[in-house]
Amino acid sequence: MASFIHYDRIIERLEMARAMGIVTSYFVGAADPACQHEAGITVWGNAGVGEDAIKDHLGRMLHGFVARDEIVVVLPFAAEPTAPDGAIATGSVPVAA
Repeated sequence: MASFIHYDRIIERLEMARAMGIVTSYFVGAADPACQHEAGITVWGNAGVGEDAIKDHLGRMLHGFVARDEIVVVLPFAAEPTAPDGAIATGSVPVAA
């Protein structure tokens, strides 16, 4: 990639992705701590957008700044089902001692 990380340009594009609703948050750093000239990012995806779609879109937006292999997508957990009384349903059955 580049001889140094263009943090300002990467963040500018990630802010655009956040404004578009593709990601909710992000982290930018070196892909490998021993090699400080390649960027790696971690993004937290929006609940309605799939991992592949996020990687494809960010790969195009960040072409030349971040390698697609260095984009890590963290997807939100699905909401846990709740019991009618508002308690969280865990799927386990209590056992009498």
